[in-house]
Amino acid sequence: ISSYSTPITDFKDNKSIVQAAKALNGFLVMGSDFNNRKYKEFSFVNRMKEKGISFEKTNEGLSQVASTLYAALLKTGIDVDYIYRKKHNAIVEYIEPGLDVEISEKEGDFTFKNPFDFPIAVFTEYDDRNITVYILGSKGNGYSKKEIETRVVQKIEPPVLRTVNYDLKPLEEKVVISGKPGIEVEVYRVSEENGKINSDLLYIDSYEAVESIVQVGPKR
Repeated sequence: ISSYSTPITDFKDNKSIVQAAKALNGFLVMGSDFNNRKYKEFSFVNRMKEKGISFEKTNEGLSQVASTLYAALLKTGIDVDYIYRKKHNAIVEYIEPGLDVEISEKEGDFTFKNPFDFPIAVFTEYDDRNITVYILGSKGNGYSKKEIETRVVQKIEPPVLRTVNYDLKPLEEKVVISGKPGIEVEVYRVSEENGKINSDLLYIDSYEAVESIVQVGPKR
């Protein structure tokens, strides 16, 4: 019923991406029980622990897989009230702002409940360039294809800190850390029904700007 792919931009994360993708592949989340309104909940962190995957100080490989899963889930039409997700403070390279998930063992879990009256299955596919998450389930009579659209409504250029490096030629510049802009982004779910395009605002996310550090050669 949906899928989403993200590019692997940092190859040092390959190992953890593969581990997380394998841990998710074939996982089944049961649907709601309408007799007593119970919902089965999925926890990304618990799933990783069950599969023996260790957590580090930073877990960007795991975060990328969780982000890809999150974007695929949004495309199914699940209400965001059934999803808990912690975003990054600053934008990341592998997914659009507004769709990222930050994973950490104690403070950054990603959970969701399946509100549908049918189970959904999670399958993954990966290679050296991309990770793809597929969500399988029942489309039903009222199914309509959905897409996720992000719109940047505000962008703040990163501040630049310049320091003198006497090993450089006069006025030569060397970028030590590339900054990131501050972003405010709106996230929409777009669907088509009876030839009419519907665009529903889901939420608004904000990201902090990250300072650039540039070394400059001394003046003559």
